[in-house]
Parts: sequence; C-alpha cells; structure tokens
Amino acid sequence: MAFKLLRLIFKVGRFTATTPTSIDTKQESVCQKIYISLVFAALTFGLVMTIINNNYFQEDIHMKIAISYLTEFNLYSFSFYTMVVLNLWKREQWYDLIDSLSVVKKKTKMWKIGKRKVPYYLGFVVNNIFYILTDSYDNYSWFTHYGWEFFKRFNVRLIQLFLQFFFKLLLFEILRIILVNYKKLNQCLKNKNISLVHLRRVVKTVCLLQRTVDIFNDLFGLPFALLVSFTTFEVLNYILFALYYQGDISLTENIILATLRLHPSIIWTVVLLIMCDSVSCEAKEILSTIDELRFSIDGINQKEEQELFMLTDYVKENLPVFTAAGYFTLAKPTILNMSATVANFLIVVVQDHPNGVDHHPGTIPMPEDEQEKTVKN
Repeated sequence: MAFKLLRLIFKVGRFTATTPTSIDTKQESVCQKIYISLVFAALTFGLVMTIINNNYFQEDIHMKIAISYLTEFNLYSFSFYTMVVLNLWKREQWYDLIDSLSVVKKKTKMWKIGKRKVPYYLGFVVNNIFYILTDSYDNYSWFTHYGWEFFKRFNVRLIQLFLQFFFKLLLFEILRIILVNYKKLNQCLKNKNISLVHLRRVVKTVCLLQRTVDIFNDLFGLPFALLVSFTTFEVLNYILFALYYQGDISLTENIILATLRLHPSIIWTVVLLIMCDSVSCEAKEILSTIDELRFSIDGINQKEEQELFMLTDYVKENLPVFTAAGYFTLAKPTILNMSATVANFLIVVVQDHPNGVDHHPGTIPMPEDEQEKTVKN
C-alpha cells in the first residue's frame, strides 16, 4: 500500500517538477530534464518580474524588509534544490532510497501490524483538497480588499507555497514507511517465542534501515533545514505584519487569514519533526528490547550469549539520527528551539514598537484610481 501511494505522488510530482517521474527508473529522460529546467526557469522569470514591477516591500520598516527578503530567498532556494538539485543532480540517490525501502519491505513482509481500513490515497487527496480550499478562501479574502494587486505581487509565491506543501506530503509518506518498518521489528521482538535466528534477521534489518536513513539525510537534509527556517521566518513576518498593519482589515479577520496562511507551514513542519523523533524513539525501543532479550532467551551457550552482546552493539551503532544537512538534529527539541526564537523576537519587537505608527508597512498599495477617490473625498 505504501509504495502505491509513493507511485501516485511521483505521478503527480512529475508534472510539478518536484519528484522523479517514477520510483522504478534510475535516470530521467532528456525530455523530463528539459521540462524540469523550463518549469524552474519560468518560476525564476516570474519571480524576478514580479519583484521588479511591484517593488517588493517598498513601504515596510527595515526589519520587515530584511525578514521578508530572507523568507523569499529561502522559498526560492527550496524550489531550486527540490527541482534542480534533487531531480537532476541527485537522481541516483532517489533510486537508492526507493531500492533500500524495497529491500527492507521484503525483510519485514512476514511481520504484520494491521491493515489500513481506508484507501491508501485518501489521506493524500483529502490533504490536497483541504489545502486548496483554505488557500482559495485566504486568497479570495485578500482579493476582496486589494483586488488584482494582490495576485500581481504574490502570484509566483502562491505557486511556490503549494509546491512546498506537496513536497512535505512526500517527506511524510517516506518517513511513515520507515516508521512502520521499525514498528514491525519491535512487534517481532516482543514475541515471547523469538529465536536467535529471528533476532539476527531483525538486527540485519535495523542496519538496512539505518542505511535508508543515511540516504534520506543526504537527499532531504538541506530541504528540511530550509523548511524549518522558512517556517520560523514566516511566523516572524506575520508578527511584524500584525503589529504594524493599520489597514481596513479587522484584528479578528487578520488572525483568521494569518492562521489560514501559516497552518500548512507550521503544522506540517511540526508533524515532520515529530515523525523523525518517533522513528528515533522506535529504534531506541528496539535496542531496549534486545537488551532485555539477552536475559530471557533460554537454552543458549556461551558463544551464542556473546553473539547477543554483539547484536546489541550493532543496534546501538545503527540507531537512526535525522539531521538537517548536519546543522542540527531533527527531533522534538527543534520545535522548542523554533518557539524560543519566535518568543525572543516577539519580546524585542514589542519593546521597540512605536506608539502611533502613521505609515502602513506590509500593506499592498491601493490602485491609483482608488487613491484619487480617497483624496477627493
């Protein structure tokens, strides 16, 4: 079922240029490489023209200008890495990852942890529909206030945000497959009649899973770092927007629109970090279970007992660790670090926030004809 969903994601991803065309091929065709290059070139051209024509963030305070451009650069870097680097330069690592997952699947096929009661594609479809509906409502709300000026400024950004969301769904599914395999191994170890032969097989599979995690880190470590930093920048950006905005949108509507815009970034980044942490915890539980089995397996001689100690060491040496390109570990503490960064920033901004701001940073300028009507009135 898991690989069926991966195939579906890849079929959709080939058109968005965010994934390889198939999980079965090792190299991309020349046509697909040209297609990916054209999509990224169009994205780049659209972004450059939008910035030039609309003079991004011209009315913002300096702090918001800096954070806004950092956010946009982060988003563009993510698009470049996922489209160009992963699909054109690291295509073989994609194949190695899928191949490694396939080998692990064969090893754990005999151990079942329950079947899905819903279609494999349901979660993927529902999440996409929910994102499109909430994003459409959010965009429509901004459109009612600022008209086409909103889409002139943020058209390319809206596309980039959807592509980022789609890539998060892919990361979630890969992490879920890895987590399920660790759970299968744990279930096998908890069998009271487990033999030394089965224990050897479990440890060998743990080593294979560690290799899978290493490939995962090599492929997605930097995108993960960009996701975490983008989520932090995006929250900081909206904090400044909320503090300095003095347009015609009420505070309640402002909060609703900010929630709709931020929830894919915050929720899915947090979910992915929790998934990484869950994999690590499941692997540690395997180590703990094997430690206990050393004293519970009967009828073993001294040589086999020594082998049990060696197997424990193998598992200890092959515990999975997810890293963001080596910069930091991907786990629950990362969520606290993000929260601490936002809290510290909020304290500084509130202290420096002037009383009575007479400008409108972060707003979209009204069209010229609307400005003339306002002056006449």
